[in-house]
Amino acid sequence: MVDKGQAPPFYELFDHTADVGLYIFAPDGEGLLAHAGLAFTDLISESAFVQPLDKIEFEIRGEGFEERLLLFLKELLYRFDTEKRLFVKFTVEKAGDNLLHITAWGEKLDLQRHPFKTEIKAVTRHGLKVEKWGEGLRATVIFDI
Repeated sequence: MVDKGQAPPFYELFDHTADVGLYIFAPDGEGLLAHAGLAFTDLISESAFVQPLDKIEFEIRGEGFEERLLLFLKELLYRFDTEKRLFVKFTVEKAGDNLLHITAWGEKLDLQRHPFKTEIKAVTRHGLKVEKWGEGLRATVIFDI
């Protein structure tokens, strides 16, 4: 079980024709997912203002780590679009070769406390990559905005 949280700079933004991209850094795969989730929240609002009040659990099943990262971010986007939930704490547990069990803590968007920054329309496969980077990993993810 991994419970990761880290202040920036665990990610960097880069521009990509009408989209926005992220380079996300972490020492391992579980940490990379947690950092990707926090960076996702930071794109939408200010993650520092989001409290870990509510807990949800879900599973991600996919072939390969890149696929699981994509599905994880799509799940967060789905939760935001349908429930207006933002998440700032993540626990990632391996539940099998291609299965991850995720626990995420956060709260509903409150525009009085959570300034809205970016509308994310989709998480794309374009340019999606996870690679060794220094002593850890770096993911490249592009969002349609």
